[in-house]
Amino acid sequence: MKISPEVIENLKLKEKSNLLMLGSATPANLNAVSKIDSFLRPGKVEQDTVVIIDQNMHPLEQHKKEVEWIEGKGTWDNKPLSSPEFPYPDFQLAQADMRNLPFEKNKFDVIISDYTLNYLNKLDDVDATFKEISRTLSKNGIAIMSFRGNEKYVDTQADYPEGDVCDKVLRGVTVHYFPMQTYFKIAERYGLKIESFTNVKDNSKNDVCTILKKV
Repeated sequence: MKISPEVIENLKLKEKSNLLMLGSATPANLNAVSKIDSFLRPGKVEQDTVVIIDQNMHPLEQHKKEVEWIEGKGTWDNKPLSSPEFPYPDFQLAQADMRNLPFEKNKFDVIISDYTLNYLNKLDDVDATFKEISRTLSKNGIAIMSFRGNEKYVDTQADYPEGDVCDKVLRGVTVHYFPMQTYFKIAERYGLKIESFTNVKDNSKNDVCTILKKV
């Protein structure tokens, strides 16, 4: 992750930090979130809290097994598939909708979204999600987001149909891709500026990981 020294230093100075993960099904295990926290706040991970949300209870129940294992409450019957790596932050699970987050303003220092935007098929829902991300992020907080854009509009900055969505079925689930510029335009509307972005796949310009900073 390419993050400015200023942002890193701001996160390191906090005694405790709150992180929010939009969607519990990804990343595949809690180690990934812990590694992100460790990178951003070395030596302070165990003081932090990660809230994981999902609209559906089933993936939350799967994560609950891993959380219980990490906390020493698990049994061999619910041993997680991942290999626990320490230290861990405090994990909390909540059934919630990212378009209407049940959290107060400025609560989180970091928000993580791994392709969750691509489950939204309406521009109003994308707009509402970015609005909520901005509302719940603290000043200078960051959103670490991966998403895929409509490949028809990846290489142009010219005028384009903002709401032109491409729908595809992947592993039985329908996903939706708006033009990549649409996501960035809506984010900027709510004071979320691009800190950096990189292509997730070498052979694909329409899969990106971006870091947005609240200004």
